[in-house]
Amino acid sequence: MRTVEDRLPLQTERLELREFEESDLDAIHAYASDPEVVRYMAWGPNTPEQTREFLHAKLAEQRGGERRAFGLAVVERQSGALIGSVGLRLNESGTQAALGYCFSRRVWGQGYATEAAGAMLRFGFEELGLHRIHATCDPRDVASARVLEKIGMRREGHFVQQKRQKGRWRDSYCYAILRREWEDGSQPVGERTRAFADAIRACTLFNSERARRWKGAYLDIPEGVEVRMEVPYGSGGDVELTTDLFLPPREFTDPRPAMLYIHGGGWRAGSPTQFYRHAARLAEKGVVGSCCRYRFAPEFTFPAAVHDVKAAVRALRASAEELNIDGRRIGVLGGSAGGHLAAILATTAGIPELDGDAGHAEQPGDVQLGVLLNPVTDMTAFVRGTNLHPAALQFMGAMPEEIPEAYKLASPLLHIDANTPPCLLVHGAADTTVPCDQSAMFAGAMKSRELRADLILVDGVGHGFFNSDPHYEVVYSEIESFVLEVLSP
Repeated sequence: MRTVEDRLPLQTERLELREFEESDLDAIHAYASDPEVVRYMAWGPNTPEQTREFLHAKLAEQRGGERRAFGLAVVERQSGALIGSVGLRLNESGTQAALGYCFSRRVWGQGYATEAAGAMLRFGFEELGLHRIHATCDPRDVASARVLEKIGMRREGHFVQQKRQKGRWRDSYCYAILRREWEDGSQPVGERTRAFADAIRACTLFNSERARRWKGAYLDIPEGVEVRMEVPYGSGGDVELTTDLFLPPREFTDPRPAMLYIHGGGWRAGSPTQFYRHAARLAEKGVVGSCCRYRFAPEFTFPAAVHDVKAAVRALRASAEELNIDGRRIGVLGGSAGGHLAAILATTAGIPELDGDAGHAEQPGDVQLGVLLNPVTDMTAFVRGTNLHPAALQFMGAMPEEIPEAYKLASPLLHIDANTPPCLLVHGAADTTVPCDQSAMFAGAMKSRELRADLILVDGVGHGFFNSDPHYEVVYSEIESFVLEVLSP
């Protein structure tokens, strides 16, 4: 009769799960010493000696008699490289086990954790005869939570400040699955749904593009919020325009407000990930979020990007029935170049030259709220007096004296009228990229017309400060309060 060990290694489509070997030391240390890999772990980053102790402990487990732990090395079959570890630790009676895994950062987002964890469920239920397998994860570790959901585990609880870890109290999600659930296929089928895959992709993109650049930044997809990536909303010539949607939990049954989020990047670069955190958190409060892409300069000059973001607003209204949106309550938020485009949306409803033909021409493109983060509001003054002159010039296509009417159209400050909706402006007083007087002039012009303009100038900080600690939470709180107040039913 074969022992359990005789059934190892485990083979999956792309992976081999085998016992550890002495020669694995360097590969294990490569990921066990990476601060990003062990960010949510109770251990690490490892010193070389700690990794050596870990490996020796695993080798001792493998040589033991009646095993209570099965920690396996995960090897990429095609390359033969060790890329992580996965394991089960049994309780005293041998009827239940805790599942755990850890993977090298270079293979994140490729589904390896799901493949390996799923193999361990099969091993636990079929080979070890377990009754129940459980796992915990930090709620901030959205990718790990999605892995557990994809392999069919259900979330059984959210334990508040349950564990003291690395100097702080940490919450924990608890997941579990029973053998009968695994056998009869009654577990969730999240692996086959786009929502799970898109949530993982959003988190992976945010981590790769933002988390390592912004102090304290992480993306948490709140429970019940659905993510839909790269949803088409229109077309600019031969370019398909897409947006990433963050939809509120199903408990919000009445028609809901919506926000369009426009990223910065000097009109010639950037990514929708800039405002994923805002979209996810406001979606939890019942606000549909749309983080759109638009065409970049210098290939596409003004007003191409304006045509795109106006089409993105119209697409939200066109999708009102499908997404349960109240078309009378749509706002816009943007930062830097995105703040400029958001300000144009707030001030230029009904100007035909800016509507464009990117899609949904039958819908109005007005908005009922603007959140403008370090925005450009006077394009003529900006292009002549700042260090972003090259970017603005590429966006506009020529100097002000050559195309004065285009510069007027591109200056939200010149379009403020009685129809301009309430606006919140946030700017760093020490911003040398987009001077803070761009916001101050806009707020002053609105107030002179007795329109609402809430202006927040933060001393001593520069451009884009609102995305990093210690400012992110404070600024987000102001944004959330403003949006929920203005867009309330």
